Amino acid sequence: MIADREIPKLGDRKITASIGVAQLRDDDESLDHAIQRADAALYSAKHSGRNCWRSC
Repeated sequence: MIADREIPKLGDRKITASIGVAQLRDDDESLDHAIQRADAALYSAKHSGRNCWRSC
């Protein structure tokens, strides 16, 4: 987990990461569709309390 790593230059501050993942599908008309799904998954992760990942 990123939040568990110690980064000396940050002092007491913590870093977290929210990640959205989408796999290319055969029915995708363009790469933009996969990017839109990944973006939606990212915001789902952020709304779930952050520091997690979601896929769609």
